Amino acid sequence: MDPGRSASLRWTCAVIFLAGVTLVAVGAWGLLHAPGRVAVALGSATSIVFGAVLIVFAALLPWLADGPVRLGPLAVTLRIRGRPGRRRRR
Repeated sequence: MDPGRSASLRWTCAVIFLAGVTLVAVGAWGLLHAPGRVAVALGSATSIVFGAVLIVFAALLPWLADGPVRLGPLAVTLRIRGRPGRRRRR
């Protein structure tokens, strides 16, 4: 993977991750500040779930693009490769 593509992938993951964290924070704030209101609680819970899905997607995006994934000091690269075909007998 070339450096330009790697940098753009890193920025894309960062933006998606921050959007997910923002949705989780807004949903938690809504749940804390509107007790007893069912519609607000449902909307806030939906925001938390959607934010969590975005966070997981941002974490998996480098794997889907065959790029390195950094989790703290651990760096993992997963490559999606096809299985080699079987040899046919003559």
